Amino acid sequence: MLIRDLSAAGMLISTSEIPGIGATKSGRNGGGDPYFTDGKAVVGVLRQLP
Repeated sequence: MLIRDLSAAGMLISTSEIPGIGATKSGRNGGGDPYFTDGKAVVGVLRQLP
């Protein structure tokens, strides 16, 4: 969980959740590989390093 790990490390200044295309348990990407999703996207804003 990238967003969770970045948040725990103090590297995010904010996060927001946006709706995606909907939940699926049997999706396929352009290369034919299977994937699943809850249909939501989380956007994180990274902290700027000095």
